[in-house]
Amino acid sequence: MKMRKLTLEEERLLENFVTDVYGPVYFIHSLPEFIIPPINSKVSRRDTSWRLNILESLTDGDLNITDYIPKHNIPLEKAIQKAKEFHEKWVERFGHSSIAEQHLMHLCVEDVSRLLSGDIELMNRRPAFIEWSQRYQKPTRDKVVIPQELEEKPDLKEKFLKVWNNSYDAYEKLVEVLTEYLARAEEKKEGESEERFYNRISKIAFEDARYALLLATKTSFAVALNALDLQDIVRKLFVHPTKEAKLLAERIVEQGEKIAPSMLRHTAPTVYQLKVHDRLKNLASVV
Repeated sequence: MKMRKLTLEEERLLENFVTDVYGPVYFIHSLPEFIIPPINSKVSRRDTSWRLNILESLTDGDLNITDYIPKHNIPLEKAIQKAKEFHEKWVERFGHSSIAEQHLMHLCVEDVSRLLSGDIELMNRRPAFIEWSQRYQKPTRDKVVIPQELEEKPDLKEKFLKVWNNSYDAYEKLVEVLTEYLARAEEKKEGESEERFYNRISKIAFEDARYALLLATKTSFAVALNALDLQDIVRKLFVHPTKEAKLLAERIVEQGEKIAPSMLRHTAPTVYQLKVHDRLKNLASVV
């Protein structure tokens, strides 16, 4: 997703509301719940980081900035340590699971493969996801995740990129042909301008042509979920067969600790999950 270099003032402002100003994985926090869903929803039709959408809402008058900027001067590291001590005391006393289930979190993940995002959405059915939409936006040729496993296999990497470029060529051709066909087959709506008509049929073309692209195509998603469900997803990411998934799990834990000290405690895969992973791997080798 598009993320520009921020001014120092913008960075300081944004640090109050996200756990990482520039990284691809971060949590939104300290904003009213009513504003987060509209901010998240913009991603389906706009290829910009959620952080820029937050800045837009804060600087364009959607929100009164002074209502949400912390009034204290406590260093972040000290605040995190104090919060962690508080959590450990009360979480241990009252039980981790019941508290984690009530802890709502807003996670943003940018520029992961469609393969991984699709798997994550199937890992736990309870969270609410919203994803960058190929139905409304046309991915560019550089929107591809090259598997880290191929970095040590240059020949395979070269073949992978060739397949990617071939698939993208097919995608572009399909978009072109479908748009030309729809321009002839579809009728303009009453009062519809040429620009609106073209945008409408382009979206239809995008939706049908996208299936030519590999699941390595980049996407981004935001998800609202409680800490218990997040732990479940993280555990499953750690046993996922791709390096991309394991790196994402590590980043989620790292960022989550900044706003939910001691909540993400049980993130190691269970014995059952490890056995399921091995079983699926064996079945795949047989097939």
